[in-house]
Amino acid sequence: MIRKRARMCKQLRRFLGIPWDSGRSLFLGLTEWRNVRGKRWSLEQVFTTILLAMTMGAMSFRRMEEKGKAMGGVVQRMFKLAAGLSDNTFARILAGTRWQELQERLWWQVRAMRERHQLVHDQLPLKTLALDGKCAASGTKKMSRFAQKSRHEVKDEQGRVIRTDIRYKLHLLRAVCTSVRQKLCVYQHPVRSKANEITGAKVLLKQLFRWDKGRDLFELITFDAMFMNYPLAELITKAGRHFLGALKDNQPGLRAEAERLLRPERNSRPEHESGLVKDHKYWKMYRFWRTTALAGCVTSEHTWDLLKEGWCVEIIRYTRTGKERGKKAQLVEFDRHVRYLATSLDSKELTAAQCLHLVLSHWSIEDDCFNSLDLQWKEDTHVYCTTGEATLNRCFVLMMAYNICQMVRRRKKNPPQRWDGKKIWETWSATFDFIQDALDAYFPANTVRSERMLTH
Repeated sequence: MIRKRARMCKQLRRFLGIPWDSGRSLFLGLTEWRNVRGKRWSLEQVFTTILLAMTMGAMSFRRMEEKGKAMGGVVQRMFKLAAGLSDNTFARILAGTRWQELQERLWWQVRAMRERHQLVHDQLPLKTLALDGKCAASGTKKMSRFAQKSRHEVKDEQGRVIRTDIRYKLHLLRAVCTSVRQKLCVYQHPVRSKANEITGAKVLLKQLFRWDKGRDLFELITFDAMFMNYPLAELITKAGRHFLGALKDNQPGLRAEAERLLRPERNSRPEHESGLVKDHKYWKMYRFWRTTALAGCVTSEHTWDLLKEGWCVEIIRYTRTGKERGKKAQLVEFDRHVRYLATSLDSKELTAAQCLHLVLSHWSIEDDCFNSLDLQWKEDTHVYCTTGEATLNRCFVLMMAYNICQMVRRRKKNPPQRWDGKKIWETWSATFDFIQDALDAYFPANTVRSERMLTH
């Protein structure tokens, strides 16, 4: 166990280091914006402490300060940084730091993992990136200059308007790598208050295309119906990538044509059918069809020469009746839903089973990534600070902490065999405790030397 925790310290030190110099912190070189004379804590020291505290499950600034005071010696030994922090340091520094620099550090972290061959794209035959929006904070006070303002009418039992509340919401676009087991967040970008998500998606993708010129990180981009428009699809294909987007009411012409070609009948035979999958209180079965007849579809706005195929996924939900469970459970059909998608992929590149896996991998980021951030770090529950860009900057550091915990988190060694074959992961609390134990108790010099860890 001692050797295991010592190796964990070594791994954490690499995760917090810049790609070209593992001996320096990931936050080296942040622009100094403070003009206060006298003793000041360095930005590199503060952000390193924040990131380590978040990897141990710290959410509020108070808990971060407690963690920072407890592990000041660890930070000092890891990166030669001064130990200890003063009160209210985290909120003030997060509020004044430029968010673009933290956005770049998030990419550096993922780049370092890729250069060390820690990202293995073994879940899908193509390197895949899922693009989706996420509400990172909401409240009655404006928490960022990117916060979107909205009005909510409060009504009584008779339907009369009692008052009108003004609320603010910080909306972020996130790119999550779905072809790797850990579902890492590669990049995120705020949606400006007077802009839509399409504009933010174009800015995000253009930057990623510049940084990932060799397509080492992603070859295919999946997104929901809100991003499905011709200019964005053209931007992706011109960069040498493929896209897969959902079809809904924002593309009525494409959706109507896909529904005409692929609408499933109850007794129709799909190209691929999954087995039963347990999802919360329902059992689900997925049926998949595809066609090349959607290629070059002409709508009232565009000729979709970028499209190669149309896909259809039917979701059948079942509920359990009786007392039997697992494989012996007696199921009855609850409802059916149909989803239509369009893609620039050729039919020869993926099998039907792989196509369905690709669709499900995009839907899974709600549970595997966004839900974990909400439940474990309370991302959308509280606004911890409304000064400057503290909330936005906290989201960037949180993405780095989430990536580290995902790389550390493991499947249970000898879990009970599930009837549906799903793997059981360690709990988040076990991951947080393991990181804290490794940093608190197992980072002495003799252990470092025995594991041949870097000490400079």
